[in-house]
Amino acid sequence: MKNITKGDILTRRKGLVTHYGVYIGNDLVLDILPNQSKRGCRLVTFEEFSDGKAVSVVKCEPVDGFEDRINEVLTLGYQLLSNNCEHIANYVARNQRISKQVQAAVAGAAIGALLSKGPLWQSLLIGGVAGLALSQR
Repeated sequence: MKNITKGDILTRRKGLVTHYGVYIGNDLVLDILPNQSKRGCRLVTFEEFSDGKAVSVVKCEPVDGFEDRINEVLTLGYQLLSNNCEHIANYVARNQRISKQVQAAVAGAAIGALLSKGPLWQSLLIGGVAGLALSQR
């Protein structure tokens, strides 16, 4: 845990996607998972967040309102397209609620739908997965 400071965004691999959290100090990480749709975010230890995987650190200087945003998101549930771990991490650390993974998947799905001659659901699925995969590079 060297060189990790309060407000840094932490990432690790989770299947096809990257999982995000925010280091809030004292070995604690703000985390949210899909099965927490009704419970909101949680605080876990760095070790629990890492889940035995390598963790990368994105250095961030906490912006005004950092603690207020932590308290706010502790009550919010998980929503894949609007309130996932990447949205939460960027919102708390940078005051920007964005998810590049979702943006890439949606863009890929749209392109797949436009270019495909097969069933729409299949085009959306393939395009979305392709967009997500490209966002991981």
